[in-house]
Amino acid sequence: MATTRPKAPRKTPQRLSLYQQLAHDHSMAVLHSTATVDILDEDGKRTDRIVYLGKEYASKFLKAHGVAS
Repeated sequence: MATTRPKAPRKTPQRLSLYQQLAHDHSMAVLHSTATVDILDEDGKRTDRIVYLGKEYASKFLKAHGVAS
C-alpha cells in the first residue's frame, strides 16, 4: 500500500479587474475555438494579436455599457 501525502494548498487566486477578466475570457474563447490552429504560430506574433483583441474587446464592452474600468 502506497503512502498518500496530502496535496499542497493552492495559492489564493489573484483578483482580476473587470477589464482584465473580460479580456482574459475573450482570449480564452478564441484559444478554445476551432480557429486556434490557424491563428497561432511559433513566433508569438499572432498570439500577441489575440491578447490585443481581448483587451480591445474588453475596453469597447465597458465603454458601451458605461462602466469605468
